Amino acid sequence: MEHHRRIPASAGLGGETWNLPALIYADALGLTVAAVILWVGAQLGRRTLDALLDAAPQGLQQEIAKAVARMDGVLDVDAVRVRRAGNRHFVDATVSVARTASLEQKVTL
Repeated sequence: MEHHRRIPASAGLGGETWNLPALIYADALGLTVAAVILWVGAQLGRRTLDALLDAAPQGLQQEIAKAVARMDGVLDVDAVRVRRAGNRHFVDATVSVARTASLEQKVTL
């Protein structure tokens, strides 16, 4: 038994129908296109949420904290915040330094 789809032509053609056997695959093609649109939309949504929530790449925050802790004069790293702006990452770090350190020493960190 052969399946064909009939689609009505526009009213301007006198209400004729076209017999197009290739339309059997239209449902599968439509579902594939819908799946691709949903996947791309989900990826864009995830990237947007990451940007809005200042999400950093996995492990980058810990690497930066370790690098800052190795700097001369830094006693402890209290907090590290990494945010992305375009193709760059900006870092805010809260560190502990010695009370006896001068302002110039603190600024050079």
